[in-house]
Amino acid sequence: MEIRSKHVLITGATKRLGRAMADCLLSEGARLSAHYHTAKDEALLFERSASQKGLAVRSIEADLRQSAAAVNLVKKAVAEFGPIDILVNSASLFYPTPAHSAQGHQWAELLSCNLTSLFFLCQTVHNTQPEGGVIVNLADVYAERALPGYAAYSATK
Repeated sequence: MEIRSKHVLITGATKRLGRAMADCLLSEGARLSAHYHTAKDEALLFERSASQKGLAVRSIEADLRQSAAAVNLVKKAVAEFGPIDILVNSASLFYPTPAHSAQGHQWAELLSCNLTSLFFLCQTVHNTQPEGGVIVNLADVYAERALPGYAAYSATK
């Protein structure tokens, strides 16, 4: 797929793998909607740096533990750069949740961010996506081989 001028939305775009993908796609000429939740300083620095290079990037904050936030994230991205050609779901919460002591609020938080929001992001993007659009959902090896001490996280993957 030709990336130049395509609108890409990456969740978790300011850190680790999400940031690496964002940098790569921007270098290929994509117009990037870069989602973040708590990394506001990193997101704004990233946006400013990319804009100074003439790259099309907009940082958008959303708490993906809320399904409405996922829908609003897509609406904001579409308002900025038009329909989303490529959605990359990279964001996730990751913290210990031993099976013998995980709490209900931890289960709900991990499930809502790592699975529920992903569903609604895919649904919302798909319903507005141009023909030939792409949705990429990043998984984790812990989906197949649970990480000891991370029962809830592993279940959401």
